[in-house]
Amino acid sequence: MTLEQRYRRLLAAYPRPYRERHGDELVGTLLEAAPPGLRRPPLREAISLVTGGLGARVRAARPPGVRWWADGLQLGLLLVAANQFAINAPFRIDYLRPWYAAAVVGILVALTLGWMWQAALLALPLALNASGPLTLTALGINHWPIPPWAPVHGDLGPILAMWLLVAGPLVLAWKRERPRRSWWWLLLPVAYWGAVLAGAGGLGLLKAGAEAGALVVVLFAGRAAGDARWALAAAVYLLPGLVYAVESRAHGGWTTLVYWGVLTLLAGAAVEAARRSRART
Repeated sequence: MTLEQRYRRLLAAYPRPYRERHGDELVGTLLEAAPPGLRRPPLREAISLVTGGLGARVRAARPPGVRWWADGLQLGLLLVAANQFAINAPFRIDYLRPWYAAAVVGILVALTLGWMWQAALLALPLALNASGPLTLTALGINHWPIPPWAPVHGDLGPILAMWLLVAGPLVLAWKRERPRRSWWWLLLPVAYWGAVLAGAGGLGLLKAGAEAGALVVVLFAGRAAGDARWALAAAVYLLPGLVYAVESRAHGGWTTLVYWGVLTLLAGAAVEAARRSRART
């Protein structure tokens, strides 16, 4: 493989439109600057090309005409919905009743396509059902009178997640923001549900590693593009888990608190990276 071919392979990190406009010029410049006899790009130069290409892909992924906070909020809500429904589904057959399954699919599709009023209306009965027992307990009533048709919770974290799926779409609808995502995003909850329902071994560790890895990518995206939408999405996703971690700590659960604390630090670092990158540009 020639030096030119190796450079072109590295340039595959850039989006296709960028390569079509600037690829030949960039490769020519790199070849002119290369010392005689060079057979492989220097490691530092290769890393710079790959990170520059990935940064260009991050910038190209911004939906046109959508404000950064609206896009970040919508993505965060989609992640909250995927996580919340995936962790609930396998553990009680009651949760798999047709009405609940239809509401779950409807919320995910509505969030993906930017149908915010519909998403909020579908999430509202689920949020009311989830928080019902805790509300009745606060009122001194110990019996939940409605037969279970969807998950109910006694912890604030999962309840907060359900109400985020009501409040977030309402904010976007009120501001007349309708960010859309590709249908491919629906593969995220499908893959997650498949792993949970199959009882894959070590799922908890796998999930933790995937979340930490995703936040490292978010950190890179904020630094490369100076765009905080990815960090906002991560913060929305982490908020219910962090509330749950604080609740668990009250019952002696240090592990959960440390786990969510590390994820929160990564999300905060992503916000700061985006801020600094924006300030430089």
